[in-house]
Amino acid sequence: MSGPTLNNGAGTNRANLLRNPDLPADQRTLNQWFDPTAFSAPPNYVWGNQGRDMLRGPALFQTDAGLQKRIPLGESRRLVVRGEATNLFNRVQLGTPIATFGASGFGAIRSLAAGPRNLQVSLRFEF
Repeated sequence: MSGPTLNNGAGTNRANLLRNPDLPADQRTLNQWFDPTAFSAPPNYVWGNQGRDMLRGPALFQTDAGLQKRIPLGESRRLVVRGEATNLFNRVQLGTPIATFGASGFGAIRSLAAGPRNLQVSLRFEF
């Protein structure tokens, strides 16, 4: 979160917190993950009262899996078949909301935290 000018030129400031910005789960959308009206800009040369790391983004639930099978082909040779999957259940992994006070889209989610399902299969001959 950023605010107006500080007296030491350190850069950004924290906003003033007016009330709890959390929204009930059934009211959260991609365009409004938290209540942006719960914040206000502090006056110049005053630190805002908002705490550090107080906003929470959506949870990340990702299942990765791998299977491997070794098939003997005689005494010293074998075939290894391996399959791997990332984000096995192809669940959408939303990114964090825009948390810069006054920015366009403040409180909205505009990114993904992880990609779609990815499957890969390999075959290896060992001798």
